[in-house]
Amino acid sequence: MEDVKEVILSVLRTAVKAMLAVLVVVVIYRGALIGYEVGYRVFSEQPVSTGEGTDITVTISEGMDSGEIADLLEEEGVIHSALIFRLQNRLSSYKKTMKAGTYTLNTSMTNDEIMEALSEGSDGE
Repeated sequence: MEDVKEVILSVLRTAVKAMLAVLVVVVIYRGALIGYEVGYRVFSEQPVSTGEGTDITVTISEGMDSGEIADLLEEEGVIHSALIFRLQNRLSSYKKTMKAGTYTLNTSMTNDEIMEALSEGSDGE
């Protein structure tokens, strides 16, 4: 009877280890997919619209950080994703150069073009 219990416990331990190994592989795989998607979008994010696009006026207040600016731009429909905009800004030469002001941005602008416009100052100042 003791031998049967040991065999059952051994089988259960092996099954649990196998399930944990599968779970680890699934988590790593999902993380890799998400990481790839985010990385791809950081370097290839497309404008909200093609062609003429739509002009949208936004006001950047004094003291807004890049996260708040990204959130505003996403709310106004100028960009697809505040997260991607923040990541692109951190990796760009426009980091910490965006200025307060009122801007007319277009939905056909890329995130890089938007960062450039916000760094030049409102109305090209």
